[in-house]
Amino acid sequence: MLSKIFIVFVAALASTVAVNAQVQLGTLTEYTTTPSTFTCGEASGAGPVIAVAPTVLEEFGCGHPVTIFFGSGDSATSASATIGQLDTSLSEDLVRGPIGIFIALGASGPGPIAVTWEA
Repeated sequence: MLSKIFIVFVAALASTVAVNAQVQLGTLTEYTTTPSTFTCGEASGAGPVIAVAPTVLEEFGCGHPVTIFFGSGDSATSASATIGQLDTSLSEDLVRGPIGIFIALGASGPGPIAVTWEA
């Protein structure tokens, strides 16, 4: 399945950001402020909740925590999110999340943002 996962918005995250997790590059091309009609029970109340492709949900499970990094090096910021929604229109290297993810990181939209799936 997925041996490593790391999702990057637009540009690759610089190698100076130290993370203790499995990593794979991908691209996030969209986000939405409209929540999915389905949020699994294990993720309820844990926010923000991100939607993932069926294979990612199967691999990591509902309610799995993720850390989202924006920027690189000493200027990198991070925020927490939870896998909690299924979106069958997404491929494995895409996620969908609320604008709150960007706001929490101080970003105005897609940029060099990475999601690290915690072990």
